[in-house]
Amino acid sequence: MLQFILQRLGLVIPTFIGITLLTFIFVHLIPGDPVMIMAGRAWIITRASRLFNGGIRTR
Repeated sequence: MLQFILQRLGLVIPTFIGITLLTFIFVHLIPGDPVMIMAGRAWIITRASRLFNGGIRTR
């Protein structure tokens, strides 16, 4: 029984490292910023209006 528990605990570390590595790779492979993707079109409109009102516009 003790050997079974130790084997299972020994597999936790490589599993955790593997899942962490895969998550890191997928986050960096996805194009764009995750926050921009979650915010959607509202973020684009807000950002554009800030740039427009912030001095890019010429008179």
